[in-house]
Amino acid sequence: MAELFVPKIIDELGDVVVKQLGEKINLVMGVEKERIITTSFIDESEVYGRDSDKVALLDQVLSKSSSQGRKGVQVISVVGAGGSGKTTLAQLLFNNDKVKNHFELRNWICVSDPFDQKRIAKAILENAGKSSQESELDPLIQRIKETFSGKRFLLVLDDVWTEDDSKWEPFQNSLKDGAPGSVILVTTRSHRVAAVVGTTHTHQMALMSDSDCWLIMQRIAFANKSGDLCKKVERIGQKIAEKCKGLPLAAKTMGSLLRLKDTVQQWQNVLDTGERLELVGREYFNNLAMRSFFQELEKVEAYYGLTEYMHNNPFVALPEAICDLYYLETLNITFCKKLSCLPERIEGLVHLRHLFNEDTDDLRQIPQGLRKLTSLCTLGRFIARSNSDDLAILKDLNQLKRLIIEIEGEVDFGSAKLGKKINMREIMEPPPNLEQLTLIGYLGAQLPSWLVTKSHTNNLTRLIISGPRNISSLHALWKLSSLEELKLGEAEKLECLGKEFFGSSFSAEAVAFPNLRKLHFRDFENWTNWEDLSEDEEEVAVSIMPRLEELKISHCYELETLPHRILSKISSLKKLDIRSCDKLRDRYSDKTGDDWIKISHISQVHISNEY
Repeated sequence: MAELFVPKIIDELGDVVVKQLGEKINLVMGVEKERIITTSFIDESEVYGRDSDKVALLDQVLSKSSSQGRKGVQVISVVGAGGSGKTTLAQLLFNNDKVKNHFELRNWICVSDPFDQKRIAKAILENAGKSSQESELDPLIQRIKETFSGKRFLLVLDDVWTEDDSKWEPFQNSLKDGAPGSVILVTTRSHRVAAVVGTTHTHQMALMSDSDCWLIMQRIAFANKSGDLCKKVERIGQKIAEKCKGLPLAAKTMGSLLRLKDTVQQWQNVLDTGERLELVGREYFNNLAMRSFFQELEKVEAYYGLTEYMHNNPFVALPEAICDLYYLETLNITFCKKLSCLPERIEGLVHLRHLFNEDTDDLRQIPQGLRKLTSLCTLGRFIARSNSDDLAILKDLNQLKRLIIEIEGEVDFGSAKLGKKINMREIMEPPPNLEQLTLIGYLGAQLPSWLVTKSHTNNLTRLIISGPRNISSLHALWKLSSLEELKLGEAEKLECLGKEFFGSSFSAEAVAFPNLRKLHFRDFENWTNWEDLSEDEEEVAVSIMPRLEELKISHCYELETLPHRILSKISSLKKLDIRSCDKLRDRYSDKTGDDWIKISHISQVHISNEY
């Protein structure tokens, strides 16, 4: 039974959020922005779970009781939370054959907010086939009275927000002389609106079943998906549908999100990490923005997020009082180049989810209290100092998805000396949900073992390693099965990129970088050789970077040639970008290079001395 109150609670919370936002940043009603315009059209094949609502509402509209309303006109309000299917239900009724035969006039108006009396009056007349040249409200209202008087009509007023009865009264008076059996159907989120329009019957939207939510989700999520994947994720999808709590909008939003997920693990992550809540929350927030709650602001995240007013500021320290913002979720201090420290009481921001602190050049230390921010998903810049246990701060931040680690001095990820101070295994293993990782100034002789351990980096889609000066081999990165973007820079000791970069052996079963789409190499000063396949290996190496679309190589002055046999296996490659690589430029230049023919099939080729 508690779930029946979810839509009501959502609306009430929305009121509270708007009030709190207003108090914090002095919100005023802004100029009208583009509204979502609804129409009467609907594809009934895409509607699920509304049969009982449709039958009940249809019975109410067509029953004899419909002639017993005020002055022969009944006002029926369909009330429910945003995204609960009010408009869909009204569309189903409006297009029903029995309804078409029952009413002499049918008229659909998207009201929305603000309640513009002249616009609405003109729309009513135009939809009834009447011209509306008048510029004043009075003659428009008079023409509505003349048009609808004595006729049995159905007028749908979709998405009504106004609680000002003075704005509704002219329409009420002009429509009261409709023939008995006439109906005004109002859709709204508010029972107060329903009272203002003089409702004679209220239809409360019921929550959808979990199975119907799943039908909505899978119709969207399974578009262009293979049947094999659909079977594998069906049970996971059904569990996600249960979290939609009967709201069609939540199901549609989740379906749109899951359409971008191509593996079972990615679906499981959505179920496990609560990604739905943030996405659906953003959907509701965007709806508020479109309804002109926010004046002259493209993004408003104050109170729940301090972003627009703090980044790119010259202050050297944040006030400790900021730590009293208990519900703060987003803090953006990007480009605050003079900021030298974060508040010591930062552990007070227990709900903080995103800390954007890139390009904070003077920030050299992260307070220990950060380790208590276990809701943190984004950490824009983490500084690990030499001879310190700074990395231990990350140990319990298991929700991190985006992380940049900047290493100062001789902080070796495999250092036994550091291991004596702290538990190396706990510190070096990354957060389990990490999706984006950047390592800057990494000085280890080899890559951390956890980086290529499936259980630790199964969700990793973007990896940037900058300044790994002591690394001479990149042999294990091919195991990162979810990786979509790999950027490597300043590997001074690497001279040869061997075939082990694509795996220890070549077979039809071994897929190297199965999801990689972008591969960038930068400032490999001593890189001379990218080892190619032999003829025998080429015969079986059918799964090397099967989705690679972009290869970019810059400032690799000594590299002489690209591995033709490897590149010929990558049919998906669309863009090759070579910059400031003298030997490659001479070899592959258009028409003049000896090996231009080997890359000429690539649709976008850029070769220059530019950066």
